[in-house]
Amino acid sequence: MGKPQIDPRAKEALRLQFCEHNFIVPLRLDGRKLTLMAAHPNNYDTDLALAPLRSKYDVEVVEGTESEVQEIINANYYSRCETCGIKIELGRQMCQGCIDALQHAPPSPPIPQTPVYYVPPQIPTPAAAAPETEGVKAGPAMIGKTCPYCQTPIKPGERIQICGSCGIPHHLECWRQNNGCTTFGCEGADSMLDPSPQPVYMPPQQFQPPTPQGAYYPQVAIKDFFVESLLVTLFCCLPFGIIALVFSSQAKSRLSVGDYVGAQSAANSAKTFVQIGLGLALATAFISFISTILSQQ
Repeated sequence: MGKPQIDPRAKEALRLQFCEHNFIVPLRLDGRKLTLMAAHPNNYDTDLALAPLRSKYDVEVVEGTESEVQEIINANYYSRCETCGIKIELGRQMCQGCIDALQHAPPSPPIPQTPVYYVPPQIPTPAAAAPETEGVKAGPAMIGKTCPYCQTPIKPGERIQICGSCGIPHHLECWRQNNGCTTFGCEGADSMLDPSPQPVYMPPQQFQPPTPQGAYYPQVAIKDFFVESLLVTLFCCLPFGIIALVFSSQAKSRLSVGDYVGAQSAANSAKTFVQIGLGLALATAFISFISTILSQQ
């Protein structure tokens, strides 16, 4: 059986980052009825991620495995680069790294113009040096991904090496230091062993104006204050605790779709109402304690 094809109208309802992060993929859109496939349909995180969609569509969720969801995403959102074979967005023929490599390739030497009456001697021309095949510049699809060797994100303009077996990007220096892929269990690990490494001579650097890049927000851990909000609701102040729970749920929902600014704002609001509820509870307890002492005198 072939891979299911996504309805183009349903595909516009969800972003690729949302689909891969939550293992959810759209299948069909019929009027307001949106049919989705989710790997964890009864999960609390899945319900939070689908909450914004339920306000716009009549959502129907079909259960599937993670491998089935990823297979549909790969078939409908991605293709393969014609040059290096890595996964790229659908509709493109080459990855950004290969495009940059072709744009910076040295131009061919001009053909000398010789007179018609002169026959130049047949001098064999030296073979052109083979272009560098190891490493490409990081394109937009690779920027921000973590190198498994040094555990730091890949930055714009850095040269990277992509494993042909698992597709994980590495810094080129990390790839050389480890002599291959550093991913545990990958078939490409130790595939680049070189018993006699040769010194690498880098060409002189030329200044180039920086390429403008889009805004990039690193994935950071944002505390949603859910536990604190629940404790304030149960033991301190019910109204402010409920408000804190609402903001805590909004922070978790926005973080799941990649809205880090909105998630941080909601988390700060939840923290504020937790502090207000706790302060009121302490003030009430103190006043009750003083009143009890005064009444006994």
